Amino acid sequence: TLVGKGSAALDKNQQPNIKHMGFVSDDELGVLLRDCLAVISPVVHGSGLKIKVLEAVMAGSPIIATAESLRGFEFLNIKPEITLGNPAAAAEAIVQLKKFPEQQAKAREHIIMQWHRYHSDNKNQLGKLLLNIIGTP
Repeated sequence: TLVGKGSAALDKNQQPNIKHMGFVSDDELGVLLRDCLAVISPVVHGSGLKIKVLEAVMAGSPIIATAESLRGFEFLNIKPEITLGNPAAAAEAIVQLKKFPEQQAKAREHIIMQWHRYHSDNKNQLGKLLLNIIGTP
């Protein structure tokens, strides 16, 4: 399933097993992220955090991505599965998630645990910073 306004313009007759949804609402996206096998992010250039990857992380979705897609998300400890030199590796990662539901569950668990740890660590750091700025009571 391809999501995003650009996907609606793709030729739907070329690959009958690919569904083009076009733009989706936040609620629809939430359901898709919760129920998907994995989010695939094949980004090879750009700058900054990839918002789609962030949305996937926040939903606890497994992610199959390039190193560029994962830049800024190093704290998740996700191995980049997509490389231009070995596209079969990404396909195999997808097949493995489909074949072994326990692997998909572990990937979801890992994302959720790492995200909560990161969020908690940052919250604690912010609290310490504020205490240092204003002084301890």
